[in-house]
Amino acid sequence: MTAAPAPEPALGREPEPLVAVGLPGMPRISTGMDLAALILELSAGARWPDGSSGVRDGDVFVVTSKIVSKAEGRVVQADSREDAITAESVRIVATKYTARGTTRIVE
Repeated sequence: MTAAPAPEPALGREPEPLVAVGLPGMPRISTGMDLAALILELSAGARWPDGSSGVRDGDVFVVTSKIVSKAEGRVVQADSREDAITAESVRIVATKYTARGTTRIVE
């Protein structure tokens, strides 16, 4: 079996490298904050390695589930991190034990 040929780059151009930058001035997120408005406001200050700033066509925003949960007020008080994970989990998908501790992928 032979591998399928690689797709042609869009419009005959080589794909641009993936570059990630943080948004300057991002505060600690708390219940009720409007993440979309905050990200839109702070994105104007994003500085790129080529010296440009702001958002360009094709840019992608990555937002962690943690800050979304915090903005939504989905914060669980528990005696331990493990208790909090257990309380919010529907099922355990995978568990990995390492010298640093236990990692679980949960639903």
